[in-house]
This record gives sequence, C-alpha cells and structure tokens, in this order.
Amino acid sequence: MILAKELHKPVRKKFPKRRIFTKDIDDLWAADLVIMRNYSDENEGYSYIITVIDTFSKFSWALELKKKDGINVSEAFQKIIKQAISQNHHAPKKLHTDKEFNDWECIKDYIKVDIYI
Repeated sequence: MILAKELHKPVRKKFPKRRIFTKDIDDLWAADLVIMRNYSDENEGYSYIITVIDTFSKFSWALELKKKDGINVSEAFQKIIKQAISQNHHAPKKLHTDKEFNDWECIKDYIKVDIYI
C-alpha cells in the first residue's frame, strides 16, 4: 500500500527559491557549466556547455567546451563578453556561480569582476 502511495504522489510544484536582487542590466550575471559527456561522441568531442544569463534582462549566452579547466573556461568567458559587448551589453560587475567549477578564481584575474559562489 505504501508503494502505490509513493508512485502516485502528486509532484510538489512550489519549492523555495533564493531571491536575486539586481539593479540594472549587466549588474549581475549567473554562470554555470552543463555537463554533456554522454553526448560528446555526437558533438565532435565537446563535453561541456558554459551558460551565462544576465539576471536583470534574462538575456543569455552559451558556448561549447571540450574541457572545463580554467584556461578553456576563461577563454570561453572572454568570447561571451565580446559577444555581449557587440550586442550592446557590458562586462558584468558581479558574477554568481555554483561550487561545481572551482577555477572561477582564474577567470576573476581575466575579467576583473566580483565572483560570488
């Protein structure tokens, strides 16, 4: 009886979320790495995707990566910043990340932003 109750339990649709306060466009960007190792054979060896979103305007960028070391991620992030500048955005003042990738400090030297993990 317990098994049937667990199988048909309604999905919890509301869950607690952290609020993000941002003042303007390009004030705070959020970045994350998507792991796509299972599909790297079909994607010419690309195993990761770096995704970046401007938390105010919800404008986003994504770029494929073969490795997730500090050099490759910082080069990809510089490309994203160049794309952003060409689309009338600026480099972010703050960058919000998670603990999955621990070389964000390497990026901090390149782009001169405050990184919050």
